[in-house]
Amino acid sequence: MLIVSLAATAAPRGDRFLFRVADQVVAGDDLTQAGEDLTALACRVPDSLLVDYLGKGLAPKLREEAVALAKLEGPLKGHTPRIIFLGTLLRYWKLVTFVEGQEVEIPAALEKELATGQSCPTVIDPDNRMRASFRRWLRTEIYLRSRYARAGAASSRPEKRRESIELFVDSLDKQLDHEVFW
Repeated sequence: MLIVSLAATAAPRGDRFLFRVADQVVAGDDLTQAGEDLTALACRVPDSLLVDYLGKGLAPKLREEAVALAKLEGPLKGHTPRIIFLGTLLRYWKLVTFVEGQEVEIPAALEKELATGQSCPTVIDPDNRMRASFRRWLRTEIYLRSRYARAGAASSRPEKRRESIELFVDSLDKQLDHEVFW
């Protein structure tokens, strides 16, 4: 409960805390950043398993929801479609949180390759390093590829692969604790 009271007082103006997964609290601004990161991932890794699983429409929906949530005050009662969307997003965030606890390295050559790409949205922070938020999604992509697309099998049976990832996310949803603030 302490987190809930902190959420009510510590959120920047126009932002709201949405949920907590493990020890990370996710706010509306995080949705905007995730939308930017997923757009960049889709551009830089056109055959992304993560983007395929999440759906190409998620990135714009994240930005749209962040703007809408910033305008709302109080609990989200009566906003059933928004609550359903946030519940689904919570499951995705559990996947990213789980991968953070795994030993997943981004190869230096891949990092260098993805840092360039002039026609794609930037993934570089002001210190000229790959943005930490983008690294989270990229590490998740690498993890999914190591688990579900070994030996270049990324294009074989995409429906079966999505189903397998969904079952994995279902198990993570049951394993990782969370708290919602809506």
